[in-house]
Amino acid sequence: MRTLTWWLVTAAAIRLGIIGFFGSDFIGSIFGSPTVVMSGFDRLVCAIVGLAGIYAIYLLIVKGKNREVVEK
Repeated sequence: MRTLTWWLVTAAAIRLGIIGFFGSDFIGSIFGSPTVVMSGFDRLVCAIVGLAGIYAIYLLIVKGKNREVVEK
């Protein structure tokens, strides 16, 4: 269950990273969500969360081999 949670949180962080770096919500546009105008600060925060998501993938793949990250 912890591994699934890690993957879901990481996917959400990557989505926010895409919004922060590219200014577009690709998943939201697929499902018909209205476009939201974001400030530069909002995009910066989303980009930082996206980078954290990439680091979480690293933790899952590299550290997860030892099961340290997902089972503590």
